[in-house]
Amino acid sequence: MTKPRPGSRAAEAKTTAARKARFVTAYAKYATVEHAAKAARVPRRTHYNWLKADAEYAEHFEDARDDAMDRVEQSLYERGVTGIIKQVFGKLPGGPTTGNGVIGFERVFDTTAAALILHGGRPEKYRARVEHTGKDGAPLTFTLQLDTHERPDA
Repeated sequence: MTKPRPGSRAAEAKTTAARKARFVTAYAKYATVEHAAKAARVPRRTHYNWLKADAEYAEHFEDARDDAMDRVEQSLYERGVTGIIKQVFGKLPGGPTTGNGVIGFERVFDTTAAALILHGGRPEKYRARVEHTGKDGAPLTFTLQLDTHERPDA
C-alpha cells in the first residue's frame, strides 16, 4: 500500500484520525477536555467540532469518558473507603543536628469522598431533601416588586 500524497484528502484524513485518537486517549487519562487538549495538542474547539460532525468520534469519546469516570470513582473509593497513605514529617531522632524529615506514615480517610460514594450508590437514602412551604404548609407565593426610583448616580 502506498502512502497518501502529502496535502491530499487521504493524507489529511489520516492525520485527523491520528489527532482524534490522540485526543480520546488523553481524555481517558486526564478526564478533562482542557488537559486532554493540551496533552494531545488539539484545540478544545476542534474537539467540540468533531463531536458535532463525527458520530464515530463521539462514540469513541463517550467510551473514553466512561474509562475516565471509572478512574475517578476508583480514586474516590480509595480516598473515602480504604484511605490513602501520607507521610508524616517532623523532627528526626538523634539530636539537635539531625533536622526534620519523614518520621512515619498514616492512613488518611476523606469523608467527603465517602459521602459522594454513598450519594451516588444510594441516592434514595442520601440525597438532599428540602421542602419549602409557606405559612402553615401553604404553597409559597412570590411577588416581584420593581424599584421605580432613579438611582442617584445614574
